[in-house]
Amino acid sequence: MNAFNPMKPREPGTVWEAISAAMDQIGGAEKMAQAANRKTWWAYTVSDEDAAANARTSLSFADACVLAEKGGVALAEHIALKAGGVFIPAGAIDDAVLKAELASFSSESGDLVSEIIRRTADDEFCAKDGAAALPLVKGALRSLLSLYHQCTNRAHPG
Repeated sequence: MNAFNPMKPREPGTVWEAISAAMDQIGGAEKMAQAANRKTWWAYTVSDEDAAANARTSLSFADACVLAEKGGVALAEHIALKAGGVFIPAGAIDDAVLKAELASFSSESGDLVSEIIRRTADDEFCAKDGAAALPLVKGALRSLLSLYHQCTNRAHPG
């Protein structure tokens, strides 16, 4: 029974998909429930629109923060996208990392622009094109994010 999946597919772009993705990112329903100090059924319930409505169960902002701390960043990505932005984890950034990131930014951003121009040559930028360009976009943003965090840390120390 290798193909068993206890969860029905979630509609792409919905909060339910984001909750399910966060659950997967931290290792499944059991680990999600443990992180939030809840029972396993709660994790399955809050990730399903119909079940959550029927059980009157929800995922609080505090629960979402706990999941993010454990590596379930899909909710942060979802919220950022809905707010018109993007979420990219910064990670540990020191001077050496910053210099490396900025050094690679030039080539990454050039590759990004080239790839998008190439993919839009047929006057269509489809889902497949977007998926192919996304890693390049994230790489370029990661470099700028490193610089942003370094500037913020220096402007507001402590």
